[in-house]
Amino acid sequence: MPGLLPAEAGRGEGQPGSGNYAEALQNYYEATRLEIDPYDRSYILYNIGLIHTSNGEHTKALEYYFRALERNPFLPQAFNNIWP
Repeated sequence: MPGLLPAEAGRGEGQPGSGNYAEALQNYYEATRLEIDPYDRSYILYNIGLIHTSNGEHTKALEYYFRALERNPFLPQAFNNIWP
């Protein structure tokens, strides 16, 4: 992720690959609480959306993709996941 992010975001990034989605979500939720930069926050929100997509929670994932786009309208990954 671009910029300097809270440690929680960095820990969250490593978790999904290991299949530990619950821990990754907790770390990302904490990172959203701490991160104030809208650009960096958009990537955190996007990653939360990815985890919800992986868990089959598509409505919840869409919420996070839209929240990411509110902070960073030029986040193509989020657009790709909203409109297949």
